[in-house]
Parts: sequence; C-alpha cells; structure tokens
Amino acid sequence: MRQKGHARTFDISGSKDDKWSAESEEHYTWASEDFLEGIEADELTALGNIISMDCHVDSPESGIMGWIENLYLRSRGIDLGSFSEAILLSAFKEHSSNWIPMAKSYVSHIIVVMHRFIITALNTLCTDVQVRGEIWTSILDEVLKKYQAAMDQAMFLVSLEREKRLYTINQYFNENFQIARGNRTADMLKARSRNDSGLNFQASSSDNSLVSLDDVRDAIKNQSNLEHAKEEIHDILWSYYKAARKR
Repeated sequence: MRQKGHARTFDISGSKDDKWSAESEEHYTWASEDFLEGIEADELTALGNIISMDCHVDSPESGIMGWIENLYLRSRGIDLGSFSEAILLSAFKEHSSNWIPMAKSYVSHIIVVMHRFIITALNTLCTDVQVRGEIWTSILDEVLKKYQAAMDQAMFLVSLEREKRLYTINQYFNENFQIARGNRTADMLKARSRNDSGLNFQASSSDNSLVSLDDVRDAIKNQSNLEHAKEEIHDILWSYYKAARKR
C-alpha cells in the first residue's frame, strides 16, 4: 500500500513514501507470482468465485502536476480563490484506484491460508476418510459464505474511503499539509538563498541559509492562480491520502 497504493508519484521533496526501489518491486512481484502458482486445482474450484487471482498492481506513474492541472481545468467553476470539493473527491478516487485490487489480493491471501488451515486441521483430527468427507461437505457451504462475507466487508470499507465525502479530524492531516507547504516554499526560495559569513560562528557554521524578506514576498506574489490551485490540490491530496492510508 505504501509503495503502490497511489496511481501517481507525489511531488513532495524528501518524501520517503513515494520512492519505489527496484528491489522492493522485485519482492512484490515475486510474492504475487508465488501466491498464484501455489493455488491448487481443488482450492481454485472451491474458492474461484470468491478470491481474486489478479495480484498485479502497476507502479505509480509520473506527471502528477500535469494530471492535476487537467483535472482542475475540466472541473473548475466560479469559485473565487478556491476550488470545488468535487475536484478533491474525484482526484482522491482516481488516485486511490489501486486500493481495490490490492485489498482483494490481500484478503484472497488470508482466505487461502485459512482454507488450508481448516483442511489441515480436519485431516489431523479426523483420520477416517469417509467421516472427514461428510464433515467437510456439511460445513463447506457455511465456510464459503464466511469467506465471501470477509471479501464483501473489505470492499465495503474500501468504497467508504474512496467514494464518500472526504473527511478527517486527524491532526496528522494538518501536520502533513503544513509540511508540504513548508517544503514547497523552501524549494522556491532555495535558488535565492545565500550564506552570510559575517554572522556569528553558530549561524555561519549551520546548514541554514538566508533569504531576504523581499524574496519571500516575490516568490509567493509571482505565482499564477493556476499554479496556486495545482499546488493546493496536490498538497491536500497528499496529506489526506496519508491520513486515510493510516485508517
């Protein structure tokens, strides 16, 4: 979920969540393929209508700011200095589209493990083949109903996150939003920063750079309405996505 849950890579400086290494991708692919190859014919016959056999999830794409710009231009209304909540809902729904196959794959893994455990326990406790078969036949329908209920519940929870109005009272959202804003402002001012060796030793030997107040004002003032809206949508989306992912 942390590496592949989002459809596009976020544009956040120094964010560890959105870096996807070749080693991690190789491990994820291997685990999915091993799961598919481990399904036996009798298991597939019993569980085929419940579990998901497709464990592949595409890696996040690049170009999120261009995607947000197109979304904003298609959806903007007459709101002055702001944008519609519908834009955020549409962006989050599309951006979290990988949650559906990932949730299905995760629950499918659990169902297969539980199914194998029940069969193994039954084989261990009941050595009589005929009696064991009768017991298994009598409980199979109810067991399959429980598997289906588990999958339905998982999909219901995913739909609540993706299709309903965005809402959170988690302080984690505001903290991330302020971090995103601070990092973006720092990136804009980085080219105008300087080191001043005339200050005291403690200041001149630190990693902090100096910028003038005029540079701060100009960096914010010279931003277009479109650029401001894109960055606001992106930072809110990133902050809410992280809060929702923790739930």
